[in-house]
Amino acid sequence: MESKPLNETNFCIFIPSYNAGRFLGKTVSRIPWDEIPSDLNTRLVFIDNCSQDNTWEVINQLKDELTAQGYRVDALKNETNIGYGGSIKRIYDYCIENDLGLLAILHADGQYSPEELPRLVGEFRAEPAYKMFYGSRLIKGALEGGMPRYKYYANIVLTWLQNQIMRSNLSEYHSGYRFYRVEALKPIPYHANS
Repeated sequence: MESKPLNETNFCIFIPSYNAGRFLGKTVSRIPWDEIPSDLNTRLVFIDNCSQDNTWEVINQLKDELTAQGYRVDALKNETNIGYGGSIKRIYDYCIENDLGLLAILHADGQYSPEELPRLVGEFRAEPAYKMFYGSRLIKGALEGGMPRYKYYANIVLTWLQNQIMRSNLSEYHSGYRFYRVEALKPIPYHANS
């Protein structure tokens, strides 16, 4: 029996967090909540990947503050560090289990502009053929946003190489600013990935 499609008016903003206590508050404060389309049921979800700093405490403080303001927030903690990919698999599962049809991944460190969330989710929703949508730090502002130079240049080289191999033209393969139609992820055996 086929399950019904996930509800795309249910929108998850996911912030994967590892040793990000010093960044989280500022990054979350930059999200323009009032500009997110009002027909979306938005939920912010943090996953702390077993941080060694005060990330979990900061997440819970932010959860309490945002919940008091009427926002829907969930906080999950990995008991062991399962890596970035493990946290990504966990949020995919969470979205599927909670009927969250749209997913945005926003890194905790603020290198990707939270201010762009409303515009980007609007553009993504307007094009039903898009199953995923990548933001890019490399087009403009990565170094100004705090990206270390060695990562910036390594990213350029790796993206160029991957574009050659894949015969594509992405500006950044390693973007942490991603949007997904979660329904498109359901048939993919992503748990089989390392």
